[in-house]
Amino acid sequence: MANLHECVICTEELKNNLCTTRCGHLAHMDCAMQWVTQSRTCPTCRHPVDRNDLIRIYADADSETSSSRTNPDSFQPFNIEPAELTAPAQP
Repeated sequence: MANLHECVICTEELKNNLCTTRCGHLAHMDCAMQWVTQSRTCPTCRHPVDRNDLIRIYADADSETSSSRTNPDSFQPFNIEPAELTAPAQP
């Protein structure tokens, strides 16, 4: 299983230039564009995907850490946690 902090295509750390597919999988935008142009599938689950299905993610560093806004090398990756599945509240 791929590390949630690595691009599934190039295996480098997911720090910037991120995107997600409509099926919810993360990759670097440049990697995903090249992948989808060649295979027309999600690189993780092989669900059909085209370039219009890639959604750019703009991750911003902690608002208290202003140095990361000017120095991309100081950006800390965000934590990705699986969503908890809960039933909707009944009226």
